[in-house]
Amino acid sequence: MKTATKHAAIPKPTPFSILEHRQNALQARIGSLSVITVVDAEWKDHQMNEDDLTQAQVAKMGFVMATDARESLLKEMEDVITNGQANDDIMVVREMLNTSDGNAAIAGIKEEVAKAAKKTPAQCFDHLFALTLVASEENHWLSDNEGWGPGGECTQAIKALGKAWKGCLKYSDAELRIDGEFTRPGILKFLPRFAKQCKEIDTCYAFPWK
Repeated sequence: MKTATKHAAIPKPTPFSILEHRQNALQARIGSLSVITVVDAEWKDHQMNEDDLTQAQVAKMGFVMATDARESLLKEMEDVITNGQANDDIMVVREMLNTSDGNAAIAGIKEEVAKAAKKTPAQCFDHLFALTLVASEENHWLSDNEGWGPGGECTQAIKALGKAWKGCLKYSDAELRIDGEFTRPGILKFLPRFAKQCKEIDTCYAFPWK
């Protein structure tokens, strides 16, 4: 008597697995070794991993393709925003950062924006991306500084950063050497989040990126 051979069920594609497939294909085309998440999913309590995410949740996520230059600049900007303490345990550093470090971060942001302005459009994009992502993630400086309030140093730094982005994003994908499938859409999702983050600390912290 013949018995039917049982075949393992093929997993049904999920919105996130489809996204990963697209990312992997793009990475292979452009030679990117990794993907940087700039806007994470809005997780629900019952969701345990990425394959539980809905199409709507996945659509809100934002990504930037990693390059050697962007990875290197991220490390540099961690040093700027943490006032030279990035090489230590980041969880400990976050607890120890103080007003003086916040002041230093704000001064650093203004200096790095000025440096980025002197670079090519592509280099400027990479510089502003690394600076803004780290400033968003290590955001102690927003609420712990002596330059707060209208016209203060913090307000000036955020405004300068926003204006730099506004000018940078006028260039084409080719000029910025970015992909239009993930990186530009990812930045256009991330920057409004950063603007909201600033405004939640103080309504005078306008980030004029568009």
